[in-house]
Amino acid sequence: MQVAGHSADDVWQKFPKSSGGWEAWNQNHVGEVIEVKNGVPVNVGKCPVCSGSTRVQCPTCFGTGKAVCNLCGGKKMIPDSWTEFDNPTQKVKPTTIQLTDGRSLVGRIQMRLGSKIYVRTEDGKQVEVNTGEIVSEKPVR
Repeated sequence: MQVAGHSADDVWQKFPKSSGGWEAWNQNHVGEVIEVKNGVPVNVGKCPVCSGSTRVQCPTCFGTGKAVCNLCGGKKMIPDSWTEFDNPTQKVKPTTIQLTDGRSLVGRIQMRLGSKIYVRTEDGKQVEVNTGEIVSEKPVR
């Protein structure tokens, strides 16, 4: 986009107005928030999450590029009784799900979405279950 008084190398992003037309901001406004107020795009200033830097610290490694082992929790020792599927360091514990057809499903609930749940079983399979099919859910152990 060619804009008078700006370099031809500028990169622009258009934001539509509800009344027609648009407003545009170039790469010099990266890290700022554009909100639509009363149908008109408005630059409201620096992003409150990154303070305009366009960068946030990784919540897993905190910028080190390294993460703690999911299995040992950084202790560098794993008891024989622990498995990747079932150990005290896991935030989401395995659950036994009893279904209306008599089947039992043992796994970790990965997600609940509307009337469905998605369960990751010990063998790594993902199983989709309708919530209406569930009789009970109990933690393993």
